[in-house]
Amino acid sequence: MKLRIFTKGFWENILKLNRTTNESSVRSEELDHVLQEQSPEPAKKPLQTEGIKTEETQESERKELTKTKVSETNDRSIVRSELNLEKNCIFTVSTYREKSREVTRREVRRDGEIVERRVIIGRTADGVETGILTTHHFKVYLALIELWERAGRPVGDKVCFTTLKLMNRLEMKDSGEEYRRLKRWVRNLRQTPITFVNSFYASGATEHTDLADVTILNHLHLYERKNMGRQKKTRGYGEFRFDDHIVENLINNHVHPLRLDVIKSFTKHRDLSILLYTYIDRNIAFRNSYAIGLGKLFGHLDLSQRHVKYPSDRKRVLDPVLEQLRGKELSTGILFRIEIPKTVDGKDYKLVCHKKPFPKKLKEQEEVPHQPELSLWNNVEAPENTSESTEADSELLPLLIEKGLTQKQASKLTEEKSSDVINDQLIYLPFRLREYKAQGKEINEAAILYESINDNWSIPKGYLGAEKEKEREISRIERERHANLEQEEREKAAQEKAEIEAYKKTLDPDERAKLRERALEQIRSMEGINEQFIGEPLIVGKENEILKSEMGYRCQTD
Repeated sequence: MKLRIFTKGFWENILKLNRTTNESSVRSEELDHVLQEQSPEPAKKPLQTEGIKTEETQESERKELTKTKVSETNDRSIVRSELNLEKNCIFTVSTYREKSREVTRREVRRDGEIVERRVIIGRTADGVETGILTTHHFKVYLALIELWERAGRPVGDKVCFTTLKLMNRLEMKDSGEEYRRLKRWVRNLRQTPITFVNSFYASGATEHTDLADVTILNHLHLYERKNMGRQKKTRGYGEFRFDDHIVENLINNHVHPLRLDVIKSFTKHRDLSILLYTYIDRNIAFRNSYAIGLGKLFGHLDLSQRHVKYPSDRKRVLDPVLEQLRGKELSTGILFRIEIPKTVDGKDYKLVCHKKPFPKKLKEQEEVPHQPELSLWNNVEAPENTSESTEADSELLPLLIEKGLTQKQASKLTEEKSSDVINDQLIYLPFRLREYKAQGKEINEAAILYESINDNWSIPKGYLGAEKEKEREISRIERERHANLEQEEREKAAQEKAEIEAYKKTLDPDERAKLRERALEQIRSMEGINEQFIGEPLIVGKENEILKSEMGYRCQTD
C-alpha cells in the first residue's frame, strides 16, 4: 500500500479553490488584522491557512477564548444607551405576540399645553409589518454600543466584530442554535423600522422632531467561515454602523448610562426585570428615592395588557421581580430597598424605591471606560412634574405642623424628603403609637413622626396586619357580591322561563305550529348545523329565544 504525501502547494491550491467558490467567505488574515487594529485587547494568533488544524492548536484556542470570556464577564463596564430609545419604550417583552407596536404618550409642557408623542415599531409607512424588538435585541444593542465605544466611537466608519466574542460578552453558549439566534437578533436591529412622530429629540435641538422608517443599524454585513478541523464549526464575522441620528446623540452624550453586567445577570422573570431595572435607573439618578403608581408605571412601560388590568394583578406580576432587583447596583448607587405598598386612597399600589451610594472603596475603583472626561448624566433631563411636587409639599406642611412639629422642622422635612415618604409615615403613625402604648413606652407623637420621616422607618407590623385583614374583608365582600349576582341571574332566568312557559300555554295550536316553523327555519339558517342533530331541546330553546325577544319588545312598546 502506497502512502500519498501532499505537498504544501497542494493545500494552497485547495484553499484558493474554496475561497473562489464560496462568495460569502473573506480572507481571514486581513479580517483579523482589521479586528486587531480596532480592538484594544491583545491580538490572538491568526487563523491557520495552511494545512488542517491539529487538536493541540484547537485546544489552545479554546482555552484562550475561555480566558477572554471570563475576563469580559467580570468587567463592570458602563454602557451608554441612546436616550430616545430608552424613553420611548422601543424594546418590550419577548412574549408580545403582535408583529408591530404603537406607543403613545402624552406630556404636559411648561405652558400647560398637552403634547402627544407617538412611536411606531415594526411597521413601515406602507403598512408592512416586519416584527418588533424585545429585550433580547436590547442586550445585543448594548453589546454593540460597547464594541462601538471600544473601537474609539467612530463617526461614519464601520465597526468589525466576531460573533464568538459577541456571544461570549452576552454569556451565550457556543452552539449552532445560539449562533443562529444571535444572527437573527442582529439582523432585526438592521431590518426593524422605527417611526418617531413628534417624539425624537436631537441633542441641542429645542423641539422634538419626526423621523420615518429609521433602523438602529443603517449598515450590517455578516460573513461566515467554516473551519476544516474535526469539529467543523462555523465562525461568523461582521461589520456594522449605527444610524447617523443615534450616533450624533451618542457623541453629544444624550444617553442613559446602564450596567450591562447587571442586565445580563437577570435569569428569572428576565423581561420585566430588565424593563423595570432600566426605568428605575433612569428615574432615580437625580434623587435617593422614587415612587410611582403601578397603573402609571405599566403605562410608561407599555405593559397595559388585559391580564394586568386590575391593581392586584399588577402587584402579583411585579412581586417576584422585586426579588431580582433588590440589592442590584445602578449607575449612580445601589438599589437597597424596593417595595409595593398601597396608595394613600387605597385604590391602587405604588412602587417605592430607595437608593444608597456606593461604598467608598467601590466608588474609588469605579471608572468610566473609554471616555472618563464625560459625565455619566451630562445631558439627561431632570425629573419632570416638579410643579406637582411643590404643590404636594405645600399641602403637607400644615399637616406636619398640626402633628406638633415646628415650622423649621416641617420645612426641613418637606425640602429634603419626598411627598410619598411623608404621606406613608403619616399613615403609619397611628400604628406606631399603638405599638409604643402596648410596650409601655413614653409617647411623643411629634418626635416619633419626625424621626420616622427623617430616617424613613420601615412599615410597622400593625399596619401590615391591618392591611391583610382589610384585604381579607375586601375579598370576602367581593365573593359575597359575586354570589349574590349569580343568585340574581339564576332567579331572573327561572322567572323568564316561567313567564315564557305560561305564555306558550296561551297560544292556540296554529300559533304553536307557526312558532315551531320559525324556530326550525332559524336553526337551519345557522352555519355548521346538521339536519340529523336538530333535536327537541334545540327547537324548544330557539322557541324560547324568539318568545323572549317578542315579549321584551312588547314590554318596551307598552
